Amino acid sequence: MAEKIAKIIKIEEEYFTLDKEKKPIKITNAFRKKDFKVGDGIKYELTNTLKIIDKIDLEYINSQTKNNFSNDKKNFEKKSFKNDTNQEYIDKNRRLNLEEDFYPYNFVSLGNEKDAERKEIEKGNLSGKIKCSLKNLTPLFIGGNKDKEYTLTTEVEEWHKEEYYKRTKYIIPASTIKGELRNIIEVLTNSCMKNVEDKKLSYRLLKRENTFGIIKSFPNGQNDGCIEEVDIIRIERSLAKEIAKNSNKINGNKNAEDFEGFYEIYINKNKVDYYKCNSYPYKRIIDSEEKFNDLKDKIDEIIGYKKKAILWIATEFPRKNQKTYAKILVPNEEIYKFSKSEYEDLKSLIDERNNSKNHLYIDKIDIDNGVIFKGDTIAFQSKNKKAINLAFSEVPRLKYKFSPLDLVPDKFKPCKDKDKLCFACRLFGTIGDNSKKIESENIFEENSNKENLNDSFSIASRIFISDAISCIERDVNKEKLLDRLKSLGEPHPTLLRFYLKYNNYDEKYKENKFEIRGRKFYWHHTNKIVAGKNWEKYKKSIETKNHDNTNSRIYFLEPLQDFEFEINFKDLNKIELGILLYSLELEKGESLHKFGKAKAYGFGSCEIKIEDCLLEDKDKYISFSNSYQSVKKEKIKEYMDNAKKEYHLENDEREEIRDLKYILNRNNILNFSNNKSPFPEEEKNGKINTLNWFMNKKEYNLPTISDYIKEAEKRKGKK
Repeated sequence: MAEKIAKIIKIEEEYFTLDKEKKPIKITNAFRKKDFKVGDGIKYELTNTLKIIDKIDLEYINSQTKNNFSNDKKNFEKKSFKNDTNQEYIDKNRRLNLEEDFYPYNFVSLGNEKDAERKEIEKGNLSGKIKCSLKNLTPLFIGGNKDKEYTLTTEVEEWHKEEYYKRTKYIIPASTIKGELRNIIEVLTNSCMKNVEDKKLSYRLLKRENTFGIIKSFPNGQNDGCIEEVDIIRIERSLAKEIAKNSNKINGNKNAEDFEGFYEIYINKNKVDYYKCNSYPYKRIIDSEEKFNDLKDKIDEIIGYKKKAILWIATEFPRKNQKTYAKILVPNEEIYKFSKSEYEDLKSLIDERNNSKNHLYIDKIDIDNGVIFKGDTIAFQSKNKKAINLAFSEVPRLKYKFSPLDLVPDKFKPCKDKDKLCFACRLFGTIGDNSKKIESENIFEENSNKENLNDSFSIASRIFISDAISCIERDVNKEKLLDRLKSLGEPHPTLLRFYLKYNNYDEKYKENKFEIRGRKFYWHHTNKIVAGKNWEKYKKSIETKNHDNTNSRIYFLEPLQDFEFEINFKDLNKIELGILLYSLELEKGESLHKFGKAKAYGFGSCEIKIEDCLLEDKDKYISFSNSYQSVKKEKIKEYMDNAKKEYHLENDEREEIRDLKYILNRNNILNFSNNKSPFPEEEKNGKINTLNWFMNKKEYNLPTISDYIKEAEKRKGKK
């Protein structure tokens, strides 16, 4: 039945009424979870039961209908979907439905590479400290305590009436504050991106044509490895297990369950062509003892009939009302070559799996012997007689050929040269380019450059941040119990349509044709900030009744607690000091910072205020005067104004600055309700979770921050 959109005109205890349906409809759990109200729009299907697809913004739908551009745009999308340029236009000009277009984080644009200035450090003559206050406007939870359920505390010594007293107070570590400020300053100054994953990501390939083979040799020097192709004979799994009981297990995890592994068997080579099924649909299957005996017919009676084969019992993935099968692998002397890079990708995937404690059929073995043996069975794809995308599974995880770092534009990659440093690295320091250290196993390769071994460097920070310490002592009455915090699971960077720019298809990623969207920031949840200490108003959106490993029991620090910290700085110039000062308050009264865990659920929104800025007295070593002089507010503003002018922070000239100001603003138009998760959810089989949403939204692209800015301006009546 086709989907419908209607308006809710009445809600009673057990029934609700729609303007497009004659009869009342029974209220379901899914209806209650969506927190519908009279006047809301609903997208649904109605057969014998109600299927709720989503809550709908009717105002938005009506505006779309009235606008003639709507139909033109739909036709344009259908005609030009395969065209990259047109797809980019569509994505940039998308219109939002705020009932479904929300997610806890987004990405601030990287900016123009041409503006990414790199130079050596030029020390200034400004040294001193900035005294700051900090207030958490939403719940705060900092991990690190021995008792993981409680937010972080520390013992501090305080001088009182000529004695030192030890007091326990709440703490936000200096490293946490430094990380937040550096992220912001990187955006403000077109600096490099630190901490980008430099390892290749893996992805699940759900549909592919597999060729199977047995590894005969590994790549060595300039020589490729070799795989001998095998023919496949399918055998019913229960029968295969009976055969395995009396067969020699030649490889596999000794502790594997349900007979998983590889077994040596012998068959009649003249029967292979009749039973083999190398491609779907499978015409013949060994599903009885009689057929298996036929496959072995006369192997001990006639010389030359007997052929060695491998019985492979893989991990079972049961299907409802369907039998499952194992495989008999018969070598057919067809040889495929595979490169060293393919081999390295395979080893990396095996290490990933072993480290996750989900063992493959093979045991993890000593590094000296590699991670796989000659004679192991392997699945692969073939291209021009080459074996590519090697795996142990028919539905494998494979390695992309590029890491996220490879997709960062060159000018925004981590600084590699001490004479060409970005603003943030000049200010906060860096450990340089240690990637040039050549691993010992490669030192003597023909193309290695031994001079690179000593090419790393270290630049000290000129910024020194203290821990933020609470103004009050620890008070258990201010620690609020959340019996089960909802799962913090979220898309990994392998979810390309979230992390990459426009038209985010896997094939394009494999070919290194895309850039990452930008730097990741979390939205502030306006409703939670407004609620203040009344956090129970939004308890439904952060707590779950589930009790599993993904849900945590925590005691968080309630909102509106005050902290203090200091930033000491050394040898800054006026612009550097101005940027540092601006990064603390940004748009005063509007911009907030995020600290701690559970940012996705609105935790950790904090306001920082500059209480004082002190500069060292140039004559402090030859004078008895005060070592520091307080900077007047007018002078602080002058430092910030000059920095904003230098980096064009005042106007809308730079897209990334517009993005940053909006995502850090305490007010935004995103639909972070007090009654539902900030992660979009859908119901399936009685369970409501984000995974169901992702499974039903496989083509969904995350809107950009610019999309939300345009929508906000439209709602204010701006063009």
